[in-house]
Amino acid sequence: MLTDEIIQALGSTVRVVKSSDGGGLYISITPGGTARWYLTYRYLGKQKAISGGRYPDVSIDRARVWREEIKISLKRIELILRNAILIRR
Repeated sequence: MLTDEIIQALGSTVRVVKSSDGGGLYISITPGGTARWYLTYRYLGKQKAISGGRYPDVSIDRARVWREEIKISLKRIELILRNAILIRR
């Protein structure tokens, strides 16, 4: 799991650095030092990523809560789509 200290140690580099927090949540740091949260998920068998905001504007704790909220939303959407497909049959 990430901490503020670990993120600060990643710092500015000459390439984009990604570091995982678990559960699909990761932070991406650009060469200019901008850090942004992302969540990866699968939709129709393809991997997708959604942005959760910039660090430190969005703290580690808030990003973890956001991850769980998004996962719940994605599960709801999946259930709705499955039911819609079953109704059409």
